Amino acid sequence: MQIGFGVATRFALLLGLVVAIGARSQAAPILVEVRSDGVLVQSWNSAALGCAAGPPGVEFCTAISNQSAGDFNIRSLNLTLQSMAIANANLAVDNVDSVAASHRLTVDIILTVPGTAGGASGVSGTLAGSITDGITPDPGDDNATMTAPVGSAIYTALLDNVIFAGGTMRPAPFVLGPTATSTPLAPTNFGLPNPPGLAGPPVASTITLRFDFELTKLDQAGVQGSLRITPEPTSAALLGLGLLALAMAGRRR
Repeated sequence: MQIGFGVATRFALLLGLVVAIGARSQAAPILVEVRSDGVLVQSWNSAALGCAAGPPGVEFCTAISNQSAGDFNIRSLNLTLQSMAIANANLAVDNVDSVAASHRLTVDIILTVPGTAGGASGVSGTLAGSITDGITPDPGDDNATMTAPVGSAIYTALLDNVIFAGGTMRPAPFVLGPTATSTPLAPTNFGLPNPPGLAGPPVASTITLRFDFELTKLDQAGVQGSLRITPEPTSAALLGLGLLALAMAGRRR
């Protein structure tokens, strides 16, 4: 009876571990908030973003195209999500105001994550993109400029809505352009290779990838980024040791 109970207990614990790992492999709820000159103009959840399951543990969100957002048109927003990562965020926008010189666009991509169980995390991210002059012909303006707003950055990582100190790229006074045609935003990253990433604090509920820039009138911008947290292996290692001890105890019976 004791042997049967021990086997059943170990099986239940192993099954629970498998279920837990499977649950963590599923992508989590996503929220995207768009601000034009600091004013919230769009908010999209998983359903509005058209998120759908892809390979195991991956979701793709591709529903946003040609959506009005204040002084901007969101030409496209495509996301690839995992349980602990915004694996890819691809955003293309137009500044549609033909009068003002520039407007500020802030896009927060907020992923609910299972958390790191009280342990620290490794944090990493990537950024690339480009700007292009002219949605429509404008003989009086053949330049395009993307600028990091004062006190901000083109890319910012937030953990539980707090800015991660090592997770900013292209901060003010960064300026891209002006250009008469198109200019790339050179790829950059932090915390790679991943894992482990830069040492970060425990994460309880959300990670946020923030794109934030000013773009000149009637011009286009595209940005691509990612944000990933990697939990320390402490919790999994302790659980593994516990299961090993339980198995050894069962063998001694």
